Amino acid sequence: MSTALVVGGSAATGRAIIEELKYRGYTITVFNRGTRNDGLSRDLEFVRGDPHFADSVRDTLAERSWDLAVVTYGRTRVLADELRGRVGRLVTVSGMPVVKGHPGLPLDRRARWVLQDGGLALTGRCASANAAALIGAVVGHPSAAAGAIYHAADERQFSDREWIEAIAALMGHEFEYVDIPRRSLR
Repeated sequence: MSTALVVGGSAATGRAIIEELKYRGYTITVFNRGTRNDGLSRDLEFVRGDPHFADSVRDTLAERSWDLAVVTYGRTRVLADELRGRVGRLVTVSGMPVVKGHPGLPLDRRARWVLQDGGLALTGRCASANAAALIGAVVGHPSAAAGAIYHAADERQFSDREWIEAIAALMGHEFEYVDIPRRSLR
């Protein structure tokens, strides 16, 4: 049976990727800090460490090796360096945290929300199941995917303002939106 190391794995996309890999017959080791593993399948091996730091990766994973590593969390460069020669294939996944200028969502009942360009900017987002299906396709077609970079985004994208309005509506709150034109930020 093939083996896979999933770095991260506890959030929605990681859980979907784990299910995709299990479907494909992989025996899975999950490497993360262990703070949100509740609800993950008990047939997984869990290894706790911090995937942000080379010493932790090196000490935690020791001399182990896997057929595949899917990195969804931590410092990609550190993990790539530490896993070199110990995994047959490396697939890395990054998302919103690597995009500059994306503030979090404050839910403190503020009356106004400041948005650049009226909040009309679109940022490519991908549903967890769709991201996992892409990872499955990459894993299932290694020669076609080798060295390639894929950007996955769902066909229907919402603007920043649409996301804020939808979440605020669920919370029974409305904002007054304050527009900051792009040119005033330079």
